[in-house]
Amino acid sequence: MEDLVRFGKCLADPSSVRVLSLLRDGELCICELMATLQGSSSKLNRILKKLRELQIIKVGRHGHWLVYKVHPRYTDLVETVFETFKDSADWDEQLTKDHNKLAELVSRRVDGWCAPLRQDLMVGT
Repeated sequence: MEDLVRFGKCLADPSSVRVLSLLRDGELCICELMATLQGSSSKLNRILKKLRELQIIKVGRHGHWLVYKVHPRYTDLVETVFETFKDSADWDEQLTKDHNKLAELVSRRVDGWCAPLRQDLMVGT
């Protein structure tokens, strides 16, 4: 029951729902999340910290940068929840905008790195 309550807590916050919706597509770096959500970095960091504490997401590293993904334990559940509501009349327009923005950012990736990260790597060499 603890896992169910943990998952329910993250669904009670619209910002957490937006983050989870984006992470459905796979691992994302912090800059891709920030660019997509266009909020303050402190707010995003609070959301990510909460989701990590609830063990809904995992954080990893690509070199010096943090990358986030849905914890494997919750991958199927997250997908099922979003697919269940995707075709409903009240599907959130913001989630669609978020995914469109993220798709644009992902299309600019070079060698699996997001564009800002790739630029930082090239400057550092």
